[in-house]
Amino acid sequence: MSKARFFIGTAVVICLTLFGSAAPAFAEFESKVKESDKGTGEIFETAVEAGGAKVTCQALEAGASNVGWTVVKSGKPSAKGPVLQINISKWGECEAAKPIEGPAKITACELEIEQPGEQTKLSGKIVKTCTIETTGGCTIKMEPKNNSGLKAVYVGTPPGSKEDTAFGPEISNLVTEVSKVSKSCTGIEAAKAAKLTGLGELYSVQNPAPVLMFTPFAGGMFNETSAANNVGNLSFLFFGNITGFTEFICTEAKMTGSLSAVAPTINVIPEYGGCTATGFEAGATVTVMVTHCAYRYTLLGRTGTPGESSGRFQLINNGGTCEIKLAATENNESCKIIVKSQANPTGVTRYTNEAGLTLKLNDVSRVSFEVNDPTKCTGGFFMGFTYSDGYIGTGANPSQYKLNNLRV
Repeated sequence: MSKARFFIGTAVVICLTLFGSAAPAFAEFESKVKESDKGTGEIFETAVEAGGAKVTCQALEAGASNVGWTVVKSGKPSAKGPVLQINISKWGECEAAKPIEGPAKITACELEIEQPGEQTKLSGKIVKTCTIETTGGCTIKMEPKNNSGLKAVYVGTPPGSKEDTAFGPEISNLVTEVSKVSKSCTGIEAAKAAKLTGLGELYSVQNPAPVLMFTPFAGGMFNETSAANNVGNLSFLFFGNITGFTEFICTEAKMTGSLSAVAPTINVIPEYGGCTATGFEAGATVTVMVTHCAYRYTLLGRTGTPGESSGRFQLINNGGTCEIKLAATENNESCKIIVKSQANPTGVTRYTNEAGLTLKLNDVSRVSFEVNDPTKCTGGFFMGFTYSDGYIGTGANPSQYKLNNLRV
């Protein structure tokens, strides 16, 4: 079996992108809002790398971001048309990494993409100046005059939806300028190949593009293969508070599932054993119990890497009320942490076709959890409080497990 690691820690932002291209055909964007050519959306994750600066934004909760769209034909708003304008006025909480460390802000920004046919990989341009403002007064600008022919913005129709459009910018040829008004800009330069990546969804506007499917083999049963032992530790990162973390390492982990026909979604059943604790609860006896839970993985489309796809992660009920209970017991005192099913999809996952399907569990998630009795836990938790800053992912050393008899 592969090793599984449970962490209790604060969330990190890993911004990933999705989607890919489809066979050409004639099609247009179409508004599904009655008697309107406009609508709304959200952008969940964003990353900008420009001339030595790196800014990441996260907006997983409803209302944390603000996106508007307009369908355009022959230069005018229209219910159907080959052009889609995307106006992002609120990006969520943004942070700048070294050398400009601290809170950051991205101003309202308007992109325009054009549909030449039935495709998911589109070129775009900036039609309203985008500005990044960082702590200390460093300003980075993306001007319309320098940013046409941007490649690429990926769009697709999410599984189960006939009216919405998922979008994932994976732009690598942005041109940026720097306003060096303070020492905080030291080390930051203008760039001609800056990157902007992200993940979002536009509601009630349709881009007619095919949806990727998981394809089952050998009767549709898939499970962790023996090759997973050579991949490394499988890491599930849950839970966190401002005072620190505790880590649970499980040496016996198994993921199984079945799929009767091609589908855009699979459910994976987790099992854990052989767990020990490090961190605050080091030396404690650890038990992990999973009841009625499944990890749901949904395909959204291809990435820019050959053989690689992306999608979303969700923790769901499976034949009952989902609960994952972790208990660290020492001197008859038991610290118990409970994770329940999550109402909304959280996190981004990448899939790679190999001998089977490799699921890279580097999901960024706002996972909610509770603590039964904080006085028995050394991590500084509070009673009667539902935490929402846990996450699921692979940690500092990305790992993966393989499911056999399954491909994208």
